[in-house]
Amino acid sequence: MGVSTLLNGTLGFAMLLALLFCMPSDINSVLGSNTYYPFMNIYAYAVGSNSGATAMVSRIIGLLDDAESIDILVHERRDAMNGS
Repeated sequence: MGVSTLLNGTLGFAMLLALLFCMPSDINSVLGSNTYYPFMNIYAYAVGSNSGATAMVSRIIGLLDDAESIDILVHERRDAMNGS
């Protein structure tokens, strides 16, 4: 469990640095965007197109969905093996 926490913390920090590096110099343009999620506006600024940013966000959502599905399957398998 400690290794997982360390790995997730490291990857989260790397993602934070990447977002801050790609952010435009005008912070108000990011916070005042109409997407309601500032990271989407940062992706659009970094890529230069809305379709590229949409593809990146869709991929992130898909990866999170896959990770959640695997987690649910592991827990169900563990419960089935324990007879619960």
